[in-house]
Amino acid sequence: MSQNNSNDNAVAGGIIGLLSAVAIGFVFVILALIAAGFLILCFLALLFTLISVFAWNRPIYLWRLSIEPEDAREFITKGLIGGGLAAGFVVFLAILFALGDGGQIPLILIPYAFVFGYVAGSVGLAFLFEEDGAINSPIRYSEHTYRRAIDVTPPAHALPPPPAQIPFRYASWDDEEGSQ
Repeated sequence: MSQNNSNDNAVAGGIIGLLSAVAIGFVFVILALIAAGFLILCFLALLFTLISVFAWNRPIYLWRLSIEPEDAREFITKGLIGGGLAAGFVVFLAILFALGDGGQIPLILIPYAFVFGYVAGSVGLAFLFEEDGAINSPIRYSEHTYRRAIDVTPPAHALPPPPAQIPFRYASWDDEEGSQ
């Protein structure tokens, strides 16, 4: 065996280790941003749900916004359907793949799945099915409070008639010579 082994593999291993550390850090940053976005959506779902509960039987007007009972009921219903479907899907997967200890259903995942499904069902579907460029949440702009008065009276004086136009005629090749 030769005693003159090269250390080129050590440099390559260091570069690969550095690149994989950067990639893992990038993945953690992306996951943190996804988690932060989900927490913001959870807060919006909680806020809209509380507003929807108060608007369950009668409309609520907040500044220029109105929350109608139909929209409030639809928002909460979408959330409950989404939560039920997500929790049922987790139970289905747990039974199908026998997740957990000894094939038991991990009950700790069901509340998390319900919260995820509620947020996805209420806020997620509101963003997905937006109408006319406005978010289809239970909060909408009220037409009767935001309408502006438009003056449609005719002008006081009539406009002058347009000037008489000279009929159009095509030029010929000798137009320039005749004008000189």
